[in-house]
Amino acid sequence: MATTIFGHRGCPAHEPENSPAGFRYALTHGAEGIETDLHLTKDGVPVIIHDETLHRTTNGTGQVADYTLAELRQFRLPNGECIPTLADFLQLVGTAPVQLNLECQPPLTKVSGL
Repeated sequence: MATTIFGHRGCPAHEPENSPAGFRYALTHGAEGIETDLHLTKDGVPVIIHDETLHRTTNGTGQVADYTLAELRQFRLPNGECIPTLADFLQLVGTAPVQLNLECQPPLTKVSGL
């Protein structure tokens, strides 16, 4: 039986969780897969963030679903990056030979911007 090495939320031991830098770190350090979580913005855009709220992983407060993507772009992860969209994430991963485990929180029903 083979074991697959996943970067859980990127590589939070080295970069902020669910950050583009964390995903790049995982990809360049041998991750065979990446697990991450999605939430919808007020305007239906899927963004990469674990919690329903902003306060634990960004400098924002409140619910992700209460903000449009444009409004969310004002908040920063601890390394100064913006919360990535699913489109940003997929562009970053590109054609890398990795498995993706995308958890929709709660299940996505009205998605735009893909």
